[in-house]
Amino acid sequence: SLVGLVPLFASLTVERDTMQKLPEFRRKVAWFLKNRPEFTQNIMFMLNEDSELRTMTGAQFDEEFSDKVDEEHLPVEARFLLSIPNEHQLRRILENMLDENKFLSPFGIRSLSREYENHPFKFNDGHGGEYEVRYLPGESDSGMFGGNSSWRGSIWMPMNYSIIRALYRFNMFYGDRFKIAFPTGSNNMLNLAEVALEISKRLIKIFVKDPNTNERPCHGPFKQRYAADESWRDLVYCYEYFHPETGRGCGSENQTGWTALIANLIDDVAVGESYVKSAKESRDKGVRVSMRMSRP
Repeated sequence: SLVGLVPLFASLTVERDTMQKLPEFRRKVAWFLKNRPEFTQNIMFMLNEDSELRTMTGAQFDEEFSDKVDEEHLPVEARFLLSIPNEHQLRRILENMLDENKFLSPFGIRSLSREYENHPFKFNDGHGGEYEVRYLPGESDSGMFGGNSSWRGSIWMPMNYSIIRALYRFNMFYGDRFKIAFPTGSNNMLNLAEVALEISKRLIKIFVKDPNTNERPCHGPFKQRYAADESWRDLVYCYEYFHPETGRGCGSENQTGWTALIANLIDDVAVGESYVKSAKESRDKGVRVSMRMSRP
């Protein structure tokens, strides 16, 4: 379920110039490396050596630079990443998240893998009661949460937004050193900023008019009515959540508190398309460019 993707959210890339400005934070990182070695696999460092970028875990960093790292000092020439998943774990998470038969839908990231459609999770309480969790896009089939809310496959904007922001943060650290197939199983290898843009485009597609019919997927069974009426064709609701297979809006129609985040994603895509073009030109010239979004 989406719970398995939440560890992506706990990530932070710290640049060299930031470390130079925060001596107390630098001291505490050095203390952590020395005194909590069991957790240092979750810290990744990147060093610039002879114009080559090299990554290593906190444990490797400590071992190689033991003469420079003590409880009061940490070399500041290193950029580092604080995150729950290490590089290997990150790749495993993303391979599942970007699988169109699991989490990746035409309109964003599902809250439950589509694998549960034909293979639901079943639980027997030992007293004759059997329960199951099945992939259920759209509204719930039970009275739980009022019957109009579902986390069993539906697309939720705040969770998708958090995934996208996390991908940008990871990309600030890894850049083009980390590429993954999008979607899983394809030959389309993208860095994590490019993956974030592709997911954003799928979410934006929920609200965009079809060029041939002028219909918006979010309007669901009423999309023809909205498309045909000049007074209503540009009325776009901020639905609570969305059907992952059709893009239909579900639940409340006025969830501007989180669905309005789509405006930020539209801005990101406009900025990102320009970035991808300039980054490609820079790579051709042997220059590394990091995508920096205006929001964390």
